[in-house]
Amino acid sequence: MSTRFTLFNRQLVITNATTGETQWAGRINDAKVEAVVALEDLDAAVVLLDPEAFDGPARNLVCVNPSGQLRWRASLPTSQRTDAYVDVDYDGRVLTANSWSGYQVVLDVAFGSIVDKIFTK
Repeated sequence: MSTRFTLFNRQLVITNATTGETQWAGRINDAKVEAVVALEDLDAAVVLLDPEAFDGPARNLVCVNPSGQLRWRASLPTSQRTDAYVDVDYDGRVLTANSWSGYQVVLDVAFGSIVDKIFTK
């Protein structure tokens, strides 16, 4: 992977891993960044955005490319107005996220669609 995705001051920072040059930095859809998880095989990152920036169900989990452009926005497990993602994890194989509504979901890393979900509350 030639790109490094990091979180600084609640913003996403994308740098060239070889030169250290910043390729892109900022918020996504004017939302503060809560967490960043690199998808090294795809040269992309999954970004958890602050759900407070959304009106209604917060589709606040996105995937971006090295230019900071959106590749996908993850589906939510419910249509509840208060639903949002609260954390995300990637173990190199499986992308999981937990929602405010109490679901843990497995997401397709290429498209952001829900592959499996279980209620955990």
